[in-house]
Amino acid sequence: MRKNLLRFLFVVLCLLVLVSCGDDDDDNDDTTDDDTTDDDTTDDDTTDDDTTDDDTVDDDIVDDDAADDDTIDDDTIDDDTVDDDDTTDDDTTDDDTVSEPFTMGWYGGVPYEEDPSAGMIGTGATFTLYYHFGYLPDELVQTRLDQAYANGLQVIMNVDGVTQVGPDVVSVDAERVGEFVATFKDHPAIVGWYTADEPSGFFQKMLCQTAYDAVKQADPEHLVYLCSNHSDGNTIPLFASTYDVLIYDTYVFEQGEEEFYGLENHGSLWWKETGLKKRLRDAAAKADRVGKPWMFAAQGFGRALGCSTRLPTFAEHRFQTYYALRRGARGIVAFAYITALESVADPGDAYPYSGVQWVTDVYQPLAEEIAALGNALGVRPDTNHVADDADTLYSCLFRDPDDDTVYLFALNEADDTFDAEFAITLSGEWAEAVPVDGGSAIPLTDNHFTDAFDRYEVKVYELIPAA
Repeated sequence: MRKNLLRFLFVVLCLLVLVSCGDDDDDNDDTTDDDTTDDDTTDDDTTDDDTTDDDTVDDDIVDDDAADDDTIDDDTIDDDTVDDDDTTDDDTTDDDTVSEPFTMGWYGGVPYEEDPSAGMIGTGATFTLYYHFGYLPDELVQTRLDQAYANGLQVIMNVDGVTQVGPDVVSVDAERVGEFVATFKDHPAIVGWYTADEPSGFFQKMLCQTAYDAVKQADPEHLVYLCSNHSDGNTIPLFASTYDVLIYDTYVFEQGEEEFYGLENHGSLWWKETGLKKRLRDAAAKADRVGKPWMFAAQGFGRALGCSTRLPTFAEHRFQTYYALRRGARGIVAFAYITALESVADPGDAYPYSGVQWVTDVYQPLAEEIAALGNALGVRPDTNHVADDADTLYSCLFRDPDDDTVYLFALNEADDTFDAEFAITLSGEWAEAVPVDGGSAIPLTDNHFTDAFDRYEVKVYELIPAA
């Protein structure tokens, strides 16, 4: 009996030793798996400047693989990956290559009885996105394109043949899309095609792909634009093969909310950041990761369309415009011209005047300021040759490649007021910083100057060299 017990214990002991050895082997396998996993496939750092360079947009970068959900994990996109000055690579800050000027335009409707481009051009806009999902008679389209060209506006044209019900793309007539594009592609006003507004889901992605392919087959030269309002989820990368340029829209300025509230918060989730800043950061990060340039559809309407929105104040509109630029947007297309004119306001709103006055008071001065900066805003920002002493201030330099004018761009990203000191480290001596919006010139001493900043205030200075 005792011998049998000893034999049993000996067998158990041997089995335990074997199991322990097996566990060690498994552990070793786990560690070697990590070593054999190629960093190129697992590391967010593999998205570099070469893959996100806005200077070249061609058919080669529009790849079906870019839309694969598995290639972009939402969990990897957080504030830390896209926030603050880290998004500007030192290697790119001295590159004066112009991609395209940062421009401002309007969403506009084709079927209105009167020509909308005549009013748009007086607001400082340089282009319009004609937006209408429904049957478009060729005669009307021809008329609107001729009018826009005569008024000096470029046009991103909504293609015919795509049927949307609300935000849902429900059908695409590829033959009609191709026919429509072929008819108007050589019109001198055309600079691009618009295929869909806020689509989502894989089925709609397939329909948008059909529309994109039909456009490119008829006109491989012009860019294709698509709008998304999803900074969360996988919509932006999912649809990446269906557009050349992303338009991202979000409207955060609501009735009953004080000025600037929508920049940090939106909706009922008051305890976490859900506002414009986070949404633009997230949308920009996803557009960059799929290697596509993007534009921002800024809120340009108030109490209209049955919405609970209000018109943004000048300070809010200035911030949303320049914050989009700070995050890499290529331009602003405000939604929407006719809707803005029809918007009303309540005396208690942060901007208490009509939409007609808003266009004159808010949109036009900023559009004219952007236009006056010319090609400077199309150059990569230089963060190496300017410094400031404020924690919440983003500052950079832009140099106009046409006349070598240097501009200092400073954006207060917080609900805070302070005085900030700037140090210019460009070669040479600089005499003054002149606000481009008409403020008084500020003298520089040893290439330093100080200025006061209000909540979320944005300032752009022209730097004047010493004589």
